[in-house]
Amino acid sequence: MLPEPHPNVDEVELHVDNTVIRLIRRLTYDLPHEVSAFIPRAEIRRRRYENGQLVWEEEVILNSLTVVHSPQRPPTGERPPAAGPDIAAGSKAAVRLNYTSGKGIGC
Repeated sequence: MLPEPHPNVDEVELHVDNTVIRLIRRLTYDLPHEVSAFIPRAEIRRRRYENGQLVWEEEVILNSLTVVHSPQRPPTGERPPAAGPDIAAGSKAAVRLNYTSGKGIGC
């Protein structure tokens, strides 16, 4: 059996409104590692006008969206192994943010 070309695969996918941010890392080594994704702030605004007048408005503000995958640390006083534990190829961290709007102005 041939070894896999990428023994470590990390995938992070963030969905914020109609925007998708995707990070895929394929690593050829089997050492402990960390993958992080940060969105400090996202602001989404929607407005509906009828006959030139604002009839509906919605604002969504999201702060500090964070996804982190960190290596396992050895107990205090122990040394880390030369190579990290085997991590299955295709392991994933995924976050999906779905926002269902409530009633806006004039609804």
